[in-house]
Amino acid sequence: MRIENNFLEYKAEFPPKNELKAEIVSFLNSRTGGTIYLGVHDDGSAVDFQSPEAKRMTFQEWEERIANWVTNAFAPDVIGLIFVDPASEAFIIRVSAGVNKPYYYTDGEGLNPKEIWIRVGSTKRRASDEEIKRMMLAGVSHLYERQLTQHATLDFSYTTKHLATLGKEFSDSGLEIRKPGENYNIAGLILSEANPFVTKIAVFEGVKVDVFLDKKEYTGSITEQIDKVMEYLRLVIRERNIITGAPQRTVLPDYPAKAIREAVLNCYCHRDWTLTADIRVFIFDNRIEIYSPGGSPEGLTIEEIMNGANAKRNPILVKALDKMEYIENYTSGIQRILSEYEGFPMPPEFYITDALFKVTLYNKNYYYDRLKLRGELYSSKEIPDVATVNATVNATVNATVNATANEILDLMRRDRNVTISQLAEITSKHRITIARNIKALKEAGLVERIGSDKTGYWRIL
Repeated sequence: MRIENNFLEYKAEFPPKNELKAEIVSFLNSRTGGTIYLGVHDDGSAVDFQSPEAKRMTFQEWEERIANWVTNAFAPDVIGLIFVDPASEAFIIRVSAGVNKPYYYTDGEGLNPKEIWIRVGSTKRRASDEEIKRMMLAGVSHLYERQLTQHATLDFSYTTKHLATLGKEFSDSGLEIRKPGENYNIAGLILSEANPFVTKIAVFEGVKVDVFLDKKEYTGSITEQIDKVMEYLRLVIRERNIITGAPQRTVLPDYPAKAIREAVLNCYCHRDWTLTADIRVFIFDNRIEIYSPGGSPEGLTIEEIMNGANAKRNPILVKALDKMEYIENYTSGIQRILSEYEGFPMPPEFYITDALFKVTLYNKNYYYDRLKLRGELYSSKEIPDVATVNATVNATVNATVNATANEILDLMRRDRNVTISQLAEITSKHRITIARNIKALKEAGLVERIGSDKTGYWRIL
């Protein structure tokens, strides 16, 4: 069996008191849910029972106890979220992530903050007051923009001007930001000059956050913030003009313009406005990191989004941005981001928590130069297209490290917190083999460890 992680928990025996309830609650309050194995040691080996009959009777007793819990031990209602499988080698409890967070076990009481648990890595802990508040707000975040403000009048100069350039008129009712006789709602405030949320940009020297080269902070309507962010990015993102002797020239931008645009607009369409955190854009030599407060709407995973699932956290603002022609199809942004990097060995990375949606886009020209392909690609009299360049870079990366190292690198891209033990278990390789290949990746300049072995993470260079 796999080792314990964010989604997996082993228990040799039925835990005493309310420990198992707390484990179940921690998965209910997570983004992805998880699985609990009873009758399994921490190393993944099965517990030995005195006889098959003793095992069957024990599993039956556990099943009855948990069935009773499902109906009366948790709140809000968890029916349909907890499933048991007593017919396997181990007793399996599968817990789906709930949508009515925070969940807690009642133990004969009402809402008790002490019994609200969350997952942190492979362990559980009690949620803090701030985390409980965040879960409560997340449950109604899609309604937040409809809440009324104290503002009966607001300045919409920038939004009005932008609409005018499109031949459209500003209208409170058309943008659904105020009803007759009422104050403006939160969506109206965000579209106005009094918008309290800001966007911050930082440019760093090299690939670390050690030295700032520039800082920007944009205020005002989100329409103005979007325009200023995109204008600044156009100034700092370079293009490589390749002269080959042919009549034309090839232009290779550091980043695909469409990918940058989609990643930035995603922040303003889908961020959680109930959080006070800022939208942030960090620019390094080798990558751009774009941080949006709040996880994906309704807890959707990247895989679910890629398979067509979609949810609207801010329907009023999304409609407004659509009307102002900032977006065309708000359900396919991630697919478009990925398509712009098709064939490139450093695909975009998506990191999601309950409080954060982070997109990392890699600088293509940085990696072309780093892998010393300039002479090979640019000396030809024929103009290399982007697909050819991507394929050559990919081949060079594969030649730099072996298949095991490539597999490790891919796993690190998917989960920057993955441990050496987890890598060994997933790849079926010894820890020594994993450590040796990680050393090769570091020496090749492809990966770096940030922080300690226990609490740090991998940075792809």
